[in-house]
Amino acid sequence: MNSIDRQPVPLGGSRVPESMGGPSCPPWQELAEQQPQPPCEGFGPACELVLSLREQIGAMKKQLSNLAVPMKAYIYSTAAPDRSAIEGALSAVDDAAAAIGSAAAAAAEAAAADPCLPAEVKAEAAKVLNAVRCDVAQQSADSRALCLVTADKADADAAKRQQQQQQQEQQQEQQQEQRSEQQQQEQQPEQQSQQPQGAQQAQQQEAEQQQQQQQQQQQQQQEVRKPRPEFAKELYGDFNLLLGPITRRLFAAQTKLLALIKNIKKNKRSFSCEEEETNN
Repeated sequence: MNSIDRQPVPLGGSRVPESMGGPSCPPWQELAEQQPQPPCEGFGPACELVLSLREQIGAMKKQLSNLAVPMKAYIYSTAAPDRSAIEGALSAVDDAAAAIGSAAAAAAEAAAADPCLPAEVKAEAAKVLNAVRCDVAQQSADSRALCLVTADKADADAAKRQQQQQQQEQQQEQQQEQRSEQQQQEQQPEQQSQQPQGAQQAQQQEAEQQQQQQQQQQQQQQEVRKPRPEFAKELYGDFNLLLGPITRRLFAAQTKLLALIKNIKKNKRSFSCEEEETNN
């Protein structure tokens, strides 16, 4: 019999030892039953939530990379501007960022409530998860700003090309008028031969000026008719590369979460070993 079993227990529980507070304490029958704490199975809910959070960030990273598809279609489209596909993709990214923020808060609460984790690990989890939540929200805002600025630039380029096309049509009309005038002049050779020599020189000068204007117009038309660059990289760059800094920040967040997961598992293992030694 050990020392605990040899201690006297009050009969009926009506008398309370002085070491436990004396007669002022209520009898033990009236005390609320304390539920036993469940053993720490596996690595706990905090570890599972952080693992799920890391997967969610990976899915958001793919969504950000896929923004290049509607953006390139919008940049190189010759139809009327329609940003519905871009807005839909950006809304999906915003929803993913909001879900990640909620998941990060839930993981931080689970880590703080885990009795198997030491205080320093709980503090680290709160710090890392808060940083991840803020960083993901910032990257979502940055991706939206990048897409909208690029779309505005594409709209300005399309308006410029439309203006050039209108100028080209006007130039073609002017050329047709000039050709009709030249035909009329060719049909009147007799009248021109009867005119004095000074008038003929003036007409020749006007004809030369018209030819120069036609040459300039032809050069402008050739510039307008030049095909657009294959991917217009000098105007927009490669949009996948523009998204690179944003996706790299999300990869850095995944790296931080992986380090946190390893730290939680390490402390869980050490806590389990200490608990087994205590029970033995």
